Amino acid sequence: MKLALGVFLSIIFVFSIAFAQSDKLNINIAGQQALTKLPGIGPKTAKKIVDYRNSHGFFNSIDEIKNVSGIGEKKFEKLKDYITTTGGVAEIKKNTRKKF
Repeated sequence: MKLALGVFLSIIFVFSIAFAQSDKLNINIAGQQALTKLPGIGPKTAKKIVDYRNSHGFFNSIDEIKNVSGIGEKKFEKLKDYITTTGGVAEIKKNTRKKF
Protein backbone atom coordinates (compact mmCIF):
# COMPACT_ATOMS: atom_id res chain seq x y z
CA MET A 1 0.00 0.00 0.00
CA LYS A 2 2.81 2.45 0.89
CA LEU A 3 4.64 1.52 -2.31
CA ALA A 4 1.55 2.20 -4.42
CA LEU A 5 1.04 5.54 -2.70
CA GLY A 6 4.69 6.46 -3.29
CA VAL A 7 4.46 5.58 -6.98
CA PHE A 8 1.22 7.53 -7.32
CA LEU A 9 2.71 10.63 -5.67
CA SER A 10 5.81 10.36 -7.85
CA ILE A 11 3.67 10.28 -10.98
CA ILE A 12 1.73 13.33 -9.83
CA PHE A 13 5.00 15.16 -9.12
CA VAL A 14 6.38 14.42 -12.59
CA PHE A 15 3.18 15.56 -14.29
CA SER A 16 3.05 18.75 -12.23
CA ILE A 17 6.56 19.65 -13.41
CA ALA A 18 5.60 18.95 -17.03
CA PHE A 19 2.47 21.09 -16.80
CA ALA A 20 4.32 23.90 -15.04
CA GLN A 21 6.79 24.09 -17.92
CA SER A 22 4.00 24.26 -20.48
CA ASP A 23 3.23 27.82 -19.35
CA LYS A 24 6.72 28.92 -20.34
CA LEU A 25 7.62 30.27 -23.76
CA ASN A 26 10.06 28.05 -25.66
CA ILE A 27 12.67 30.46 -27.01
CA ASN A 28 13.79 27.84 -29.53
CA ILE A 29 10.48 27.79 -31.39
CA ALA A 30 8.75 31.06 -30.51
CA GLY A 31 8.23 33.62 -33.23
CA GLN A 32 9.13 37.28 -33.03
CA GLN A 33 5.61 38.35 -32.08
CA ALA A 34 5.39 35.83 -29.22
CA LEU A 35 8.77 36.93 -27.89
CA THR A 36 7.54 40.53 -27.59
CA LYS A 37 5.07 39.39 -24.95
CA LEU A 38 7.93 38.61 -22.58
CA PRO A 39 8.83 41.23 -19.95
CA GLY A 40 11.35 43.74 -21.26
CA ILE A 41 11.38 42.35 -24.82
CA GLY A 42 10.28 44.72 -27.55
CA PRO A 43 10.17 44.15 -31.31
CA LYS A 44 13.85 44.98 -31.87
CA THR A 45 15.12 42.62 -29.16
CA ALA A 46 12.70 39.91 -30.29
CA LYS A 47 14.14 40.18 -33.80
CA LYS A 48 17.65 39.93 -32.37
CA ILE A 49 16.65 36.72 -30.55
CA VAL A 50 15.25 35.17 -33.73
CA ASP A 51 18.26 36.31 -35.77
CA TYR A 52 20.66 34.91 -33.18
CA ARG A 53 18.79 31.60 -33.13
CA ASN A 54 18.82 31.42 -36.93
CA SER A 55 22.55 32.00 -37.15
CA HIS A 56 23.71 30.01 -34.09
CA GLY A 57 21.10 27.26 -33.81
CA PHE A 58 18.87 26.42 -30.87
CA PHE A 59 19.63 27.63 -27.37
CA ASN A 60 20.94 24.78 -25.21
CA SER A 61 19.90 26.52 -21.99
CA ILE A 62 17.98 29.65 -21.10
CA ASP A 63 21.25 31.25 -19.92
CA GLU A 64 22.43 31.39 -23.53
CA ILE A 65 19.87 34.09 -24.30
CA LYS A 66 22.32 36.46 -22.59
CA ASN A 67 24.49 36.07 -25.72
CA VAL A 68 21.89 38.09 -27.62
CA SER A 69 22.81 41.76 -27.88
CA GLY A 70 20.62 43.79 -25.53
CA ILE A 71 19.98 41.01 -23.02
CA GLY A 72 22.14 41.34 -19.95
CA GLU A 73 21.91 39.91 -16.46
CA LYS A 74 19.15 42.31 -15.32
CA LYS A 75 16.90 41.56 -18.26
CA PHE A 76 17.63 37.84 -17.95
CA GLU A 77 16.52 37.92 -14.30
CA LYS A 78 13.14 39.27 -15.46
CA LEU A 79 12.86 36.64 -18.21
CA LYS A 80 14.13 33.43 -16.64
CA ASP A 81 10.85 32.41 -15.00
CA TYR A 82 8.94 32.74 -18.28
CA ILE A 83 11.20 30.99 -20.78
CA THR A 84 12.38 27.46 -21.53
CA THR A 85 14.40 25.67 -24.19
CA THR A 86 12.45 22.40 -24.00
CA GLY A 87 8.73 21.76 -23.98
CA GLY A 88 6.81 24.91 -23.28
CA VAL A 89 4.72 26.77 -25.80
CA ALA A 90 5.44 28.58 -29.04
CA GLU A 91 2.83 31.29 -28.49
CA ILE A 92 1.51 33.05 -25.40
CA LYS A 93 -2.23 33.53 -25.11
CA LYS A 94 -3.39 37.14 -25.39
CA ASN A 95 -4.14 37.88 -21.74
CA THR A 96 -1.05 36.33 -20.19
CA ARG A 97 1.01 39.52 -20.42
CA LYS A 98 -0.75 40.69 -17.26
CA LYS A 99 1.17 38.00 -15.34
CA PHE A 100 4.45 39.79 -16.06
